[in-house]
Amino acid sequence: METANTIAAINETTGLAPAAGGVVMLETALIDPNPANPRRDVGDVGELADSIRAQGIRQNLLVVPAPEGRFTLVIGHRRLAAAKLAGLERVPAVVAELDEREQRELMLVENSQRTDLTVVEEADGYQGLLDLGSSVEEAARKTGRSVSLVRRRLKVAAIDDDVRSHVGAAQLSIEDWETIADYEAWPDLQERLATIFTPNSRSDSMRVELRANSKVNTTARTTEVNGLTATSCTFTANW
Repeated sequence: METANTIAAINETTGLAPAAGGVVMLETALIDPNPANPRRDVGDVGELADSIRAQGIRQNLLVVPAPEGRFTLVIGHRRLAAAKLAGLERVPAVVAELDEREQRELMLVENSQRTDLTVVEEADGYQGLLDLGSSVEEAARKTGRSVSLVRRRLKVAAIDDDVRSHVGAAQLSIEDWETIADYEAWPDLQERLATIFTPNSRSDSMRVELRANSKVNTTARTTEVNGLTATSCTFTANW
């Protein structure tokens, strides 16, 4: 009922009648990107803008009401960016009443289906759900992922920003990120690994080489922390 009232208010304000299915035409200038969107860069939308110029937007955006008559985007960040590039002043959108957790779930599902979502972006997305009260199992169920995958991503999410900065713009594999995450108790070692790894390196061979050259002796120890199983290591190292 709240959504229906919101749409009615929009129509009264804009004078626009809703299309079928509760879709309204919203001004692009009134729609703000969602700050919790796990995808930090929408990438090149030039081709999508060309398609929109020729055929229009064929899939509605999803937004939630925001203060002062504005709207926050939930689904369709690339479409909105492309629509603006194409010069559209209004776009078709569905206005929904969603809490922050529901918004994050939907955005994570949408972005996880894209191959260019980075490991870190996805990891931070899952951490955001846990910060809002989701359990690992619930986050996995809501996003259609396995519990083990979510746990692996959460390991990566725990990597400190200072360590991440050493990777720069490189797109490391999940194996590389997990190798770095294994040494969470030793930030200096994590930073060294983050500096050495490249998108073309192989985590297994790199780890063997690092341990041999650095005389790192590891002893696995499994601990339970906040419901997550984490593996830590005791070691001595000569860098």
